[in-house]
Amino acid sequence: MMVDEIRKVGVFIKRDFRILFTYRLAFSTAFLGIIFNLFYLVLFGSMFGSRELSALLPYGGDFISYILVGSIGWGFMWSIMGMTSSSLRSEMMMGTMESILLTSTKISTIMLAYTIFGCIFGLLSIGILISVGFLCFGVSFGTATIHTFIIMFLSALLMMGFGMIFGGLTIWVKN
Repeated sequence: MMVDEIRKVGVFIKRDFRILFTYRLAFSTAFLGIIFNLFYLVLFGSMFGSRELSALLPYGGDFISYILVGSIGWGFMWSIMGMTSSSLRSEMMMGTMESILLTSTKISTIMLAYTIFGCIFGLLSIGILISVGFLCFGVSFGTATIHTFIIMFLSALLMMGFGMIFGGLTIWVKN
């Protein structure tokens, strides 16, 4: 029984990626929006005149690295939470939510699948941001510590919980 639910999670994720890649313009604009936000913040930071700021010395001093880490964290956490609710909302708008709820799939399996899809989408966003930061700005993550990764992991768990709560509320209100 548990194996069937795990298999269903994989089916949901595969279906979501098929839908995502079907609408190539929406897929590419989602990632272009992330990249343009990074360039916007870098442009804003260039108003200070120097890439090295004394206020950021405890964090490595480099403004672009500081902004990139913030963009990665913010984007990853909100993509986890937002993808769960937006996936459910799009199911409702397409009219497929009722069909999914009528199947033998548990609601928790549906929520878990949307949350995992949000995590994967967030990881793709992180990969793109790190690549752009490295290729365009020469950003180095030499100042990152294990504490950074622990905080990111705990924050991601928190946002996964929030995403599942908001998604569950969406289904509860729908029922």
